[in-house]
Amino acid sequence: MKRFNNVPTTSNTITVPLKYLVVVVASMMVMPVAQADVAGKKIGDLEIYKAAEGGKTTITMMLDTSGSMTLNQVNSAVTCDLPSGTSYTKGFENSTTMPVYRRDYCLTASGKVYDRLTRLKDAIFTLLDSSLLDRNKVSIGIGQYSSQSGSDNVVITSPNGTARDADGSTGKILVPAALVDATQIEKIKKAVAEARGGNGTPTANAYAEVGAYMLGKNTSASTYSGYNKSVSDSKSGGSYNSPLSSPSSCDGRGIYFLTDGEPNSSPNPNHVMQLALGASSFSIPSVTLPSGSQSGNGMPQVGAFAKALRDPTINPLGTNREIFTAVVGFGSVFDVDRVADARKPLEQRVIRRLPYTNPKTGVTADRDFYNCEKINNIDAKNACNWGEKANTKLPGVGGFGEGGFYSAQSTDDIVNSIVNFVSDLNQTLPSVPSGTIIIPDDPYRADSQLAVAYYPTLQPKVAENAVIWEGNLKKYKLNEGTLFGKGNTKLFKSIAGDLNPAAPDYWSDQNYAGANDKVENGGFYSQLVTPATGVASVRTLYVEDWDNATDKKPVLRKFGVDAAGKVVVDGVALTNNTFKDTATYNEATLRKLLNFLGFDNLPSTATLVRNMTLTTGNTTKPIKVLGATIHSTPAAVSYSATLDAGTGRVTDARDDYVLFGSSEGGLHLVDAGDQGSGNGGKEKFVVIPREMLRVTSNSDALVKGATKAEIGSPNFGVDAPWLVTADYQYNLTNNRVNVNTTGGKGVFAYGGLRMGGEAFYGLNLNDNNNPRMMFTITPDTSGFSRMGQIWEKPTKAKIKTSTTDTGTDVLVFGGGYDMCYENEAFQVGVTDTALGTCSNISTTKGNAVYIINAKTGALIWSASAEGSPTKTVSSMTNSIVAGVTTLDRNNDGFMDHIYFADLGGQIFRADFTNAGFKKPVASGTPSPETSFSNTRVTRILKSVYTGSNTKYNYRFYERPTVSFYRNDSSNSLFALVNAISGDRSSPLSKIRDNTKADRLYGIIDSDVTKPDNVFYASNFTTAGTTGGQTINDLADSSLAELPSAIGTLTAAGYTLAQKNVTINTLKDGTKKGWYYPLTRFDGYGNVRYSKGIGKSEVVDSFIYTTVYNPDMSYGATDSCSAKVTGGSERQLYCLPYGICTDDASKNGTAGYVRAGKGIQELTLGPRSSSLSNQRLLIGTRTLAERATDRVDFGTDTGKDVYTPINEAQGLGSADQILGSGSAPELIFNERYTLQPKTWYEVD
Repeated sequence: MKRFNNVPTTSNTITVPLKYLVVVVASMMVMPVAQADVAGKKIGDLEIYKAAEGGKTTITMMLDTSGSMTLNQVNSAVTCDLPSGTSYTKGFENSTTMPVYRRDYCLTASGKVYDRLTRLKDAIFTLLDSSLLDRNKVSIGIGQYSSQSGSDNVVITSPNGTARDADGSTGKILVPAALVDATQIEKIKKAVAEARGGNGTPTANAYAEVGAYMLGKNTSASTYSGYNKSVSDSKSGGSYNSPLSSPSSCDGRGIYFLTDGEPNSSPNPNHVMQLALGASSFSIPSVTLPSGSQSGNGMPQVGAFAKALRDPTINPLGTNREIFTAVVGFGSVFDVDRVADARKPLEQRVIRRLPYTNPKTGVTADRDFYNCEKINNIDAKNACNWGEKANTKLPGVGGFGEGGFYSAQSTDDIVNSIVNFVSDLNQTLPSVPSGTIIIPDDPYRADSQLAVAYYPTLQPKVAENAVIWEGNLKKYKLNEGTLFGKGNTKLFKSIAGDLNPAAPDYWSDQNYAGANDKVENGGFYSQLVTPATGVASVRTLYVEDWDNATDKKPVLRKFGVDAAGKVVVDGVALTNNTFKDTATYNEATLRKLLNFLGFDNLPSTATLVRNMTLTTGNTTKPIKVLGATIHSTPAAVSYSATLDAGTGRVTDARDDYVLFGSSEGGLHLVDAGDQGSGNGGKEKFVVIPREMLRVTSNSDALVKGATKAEIGSPNFGVDAPWLVTADYQYNLTNNRVNVNTTGGKGVFAYGGLRMGGEAFYGLNLNDNNNPRMMFTITPDTSGFSRMGQIWEKPTKAKIKTSTTDTGTDVLVFGGGYDMCYENEAFQVGVTDTALGTCSNISTTKGNAVYIINAKTGALIWSASAEGSPTKTVSSMTNSIVAGVTTLDRNNDGFMDHIYFADLGGQIFRADFTNAGFKKPVASGTPSPETSFSNTRVTRILKSVYTGSNTKYNYRFYERPTVSFYRNDSSNSLFALVNAISGDRSSPLSKIRDNTKADRLYGIIDSDVTKPDNVFYASNFTTAGTTGGQTINDLADSSLAELPSAIGTLTAAGYTLAQKNVTINTLKDGTKKGWYYPLTRFDGYGNVRYSKGIGKSEVVDSFIYTTVYNPDMSYGATDSCSAKVTGGSERQLYCLPYGICTDDASKNGTAGYVRAGKGIQELTLGPRSSSLSNQRLLIGTRTLAERATDRVDFGTDTGKDVYTPINEAQGLGSADQILGSGSAPELIFNERYTLQPKTWYEVD
């Protein structure tokens, strides 16, 4: 597409004064992505993360029903696994289950001890009655050895209780594998209940038989075949019905083999194994299992067959469809005294806790390994090696079945072994790490940003019940529109945003070859300290407490461990009087804080924390607890810098940090330097607010690996973006700039918790070795009863409260979020039983705007529909989560106006006067105002829908952007107020059709620019006043719907004349603004379900926005992998009238740029470190790469090359006519000046 040559020039644009432009624009930071596919979970935009659709697991359990399993054949203490010589009496009872089965036991002086077969049956019934298996993804079948019935499964019992027809030489299939639904459970229970013990243990033959079943073969040509005895519905057409018909490479396939010891009765298993594999021969390799203690044990063949089932050149299923074998040793011969074993030197232990990396999924976790070489009994050693997974730290162990070895002595042991095996077989790949790009503003230069990018990554554990989703924050450099890691390695592999595993970030402690994209590799996570290297080597942790229990003033206390291993607070040993909030800082919380610091092996609860003496023995491994940084975008903090002696400009020699929150509940300050340069990438401190500790479900996040009842519903912790402000003093003599801490100045941070809780904080960061809490505000604080979850950064401003006041720093912020909006059909007043307690309510939490003192947190002014605010505004009934835009009317440094929008589709403007201002009077001389006061609150845009359509009212999650222009027809100034709607709470929502599509608004506020003597006159809002109020309660009828207002769009596009007709209705006031329905996406029109996401920014008569669509995709997703749903694009529109007059813009818009998968918020940043004053769109590709796939407006064959929206929504060539083309690739040279600009009309 051509560049736009005739976009409106900037000559009519009025620039807001520098320092106020920073407030309006620069305070809007990017938020990242995240969510799960569990209906009803209140997790906001994290729902874009979806669990893998694949990953089904099929296992067949071969159960040992030999004579040694039952008292009825071997009346010996061995079958009850009693110590040798134990006296007992044989007995039995019936189970209380359906169906009923016989439970044989040895009655000893200590009570009943059940025989092995009974314990096995108990375990199977317990498992099937539990919820431990996913009944939609796990298929289980049952086999036995030796066979004791025909294909009808009818077992004939001998008088002694054994199976009369147990053949002692074969294995058979009792129940074919199927999903463990009610029908399958009934079948398995029936077969297990009817099983009896009897005869020998033909392990090798049975193994071949179950292998044949899994592979769909026929073994009947062998003397040792159990094919004819296997249940009829396991076979058809002369072979077994393989349960592994699915070709999916992410399905798990396994054989679970339970044995009580000594294999026998398999004198020649080679033939049956050959038939099972459908092979012409079967040979034994040189490396296999040794022969066992009994004749006919067949263990060398077992080892060879286990390998064959995993070998794609032998296994007839082929590549990526191997069958793993888990072996369970049941009985005393496999028992290991864990306590005694743990006392042995590490190399002599049988059980070793070692890391294991799943070769399919790449997931690494610790598990118990059996060092089979330390087992003396040859049959037990063989069973162990047959199943155990190989590990480089245990040479000679495993390498055969690779499904794991388990020693089971009890019902619970068997259940756990089955569950663990199923879990190991789950081939579902972990979700791909994802994030969004954040570029911080330069604290020293308002005309530029830092040429670095921070990329928060998270690991969405959608299908798990984890308390937190792990995360990390990584640092990259910017160049030509995208991100680069160390060695100038490009971060993104594709336009979708897939990460390059070969690109280490600038905080990484090393190059993780082929794995730099993993969440836990690199970033500041890699440099977190743990007590594994020394008991006092812990993170610098501050927690919020009270100064005293009476006034409850918030204070920070430093919590740690000294070199002697004692828990210390503020450097003093912990006592029972240290913390004033004793309810929060109970023993359970204190132990969790120690867990967070890395001590995972604490003494029993009998030892109080204050009495503990910790050592490195209290940490079993390096423990690092860090949740994802989901929405708390990093803010730059700088304490000093060196000035260039010649130019006076700030150099790269700076003391910089970044501040951000994460979902475990911490607020982190991290050194912003590169790794290897000073403390670059290292955490300076972490603050945990009291809100994260006083509720047990929140503090659980401090424990590594903590779980909860809900699946896919993680904690959010400190989830809001924070505002950092700083005052600097320049010492040109010494070429230094430092923080100015005189007169109450300094470095301060302010923010909330977003979905982590309802609280707002102010921190003093003047001394980063001693951060201080200035204030905490909650809904219980006087004047803040309407406060909800604070989602956005506050806006910093100054006001004049008295004639002697030289300026009071204030914060302005919306009341926050109400969880009722997690329901996509919710709006105030909607009646729907599906909304529960949110049905038919008249107001929501957060329906307020607050102005507070930035140093004390004291309330100065508020507005709401209720709760005794300073200003009661009856229409303020909806939550206000978006940031507030502030304006200085007369360049005196004090705030005069604010704009804010709510989740009910309304936009407001509040007007103020500062002390000293002279309001116009009808006669006489006006007197100066003596205080800061509110003149009025005006609703400039009202909700669109009422009645049954109220649920469709638009939601504004982001602050309005305000820019100023001169109407060249009337020569009058006006403010353009832009706001974009969407549903950040439910981005996957599809309740809107295109008649109610989300919108981008452009409201022409011609009131706010009127002269003081008109705007502040007492009769300004009185109807009929000349030059009085005209912009209030605007409805659709007052606005131009674009582009349809221009006319019917044809393939040729709109003409300039058509466009000008509509523009003139905006210039002459016939229409008081415009809106675009968000129905264009990826080059098509008539696209459904698009939503505005994240901040918008006005630059050079364009507004840049981000639009997300849940049907956008970037190629096929492996069903084995979790995925990120939907995709984002940048959309550009021409200002001020919303219509681009360039011929290339056939539909009036300025085009689009793909932004990647998931929610990718708008990011504009420096071109490079050497061109930091040149700004452009930052994304997944360089400028040169973006130039290669441009498309035109309207019909373009390039749009058919890759058309996910077209395919998902059934769009055609007619829809291309309405669609946009590629946006112009603009590079802006920022040239702000300190020259005052006036954006309102003078009197």
